[in-house]
Amino acid sequence: MAITGDRDFSVALHQLRCCGFNILFGCPEGSTSNALVLAATMVWSWNSLIWRQKPFTKSEIEDLIAANLKK
Repeated sequence: MAITGDRDFSVALHQLRCCGFNILFGCPEGSTSNALVLAATMVWSWNSLIWRQKPFTKSEIEDLIAANLKK
């Protein structure tokens, strides 16, 4: 599990996913790297992790990526 906003980890996470690892990613609110989100198998916001909520759905991840592209 990675809990970070640092996009420098995206290459390592992509490599781990290609080797068959499940990448669980906790992302900061409002400023998330698309590269990190795309490397992950499952994505949560930091706040949802604290409250033990479910990870983002596929459509919520797509919305997150689209919002980042508009910035």
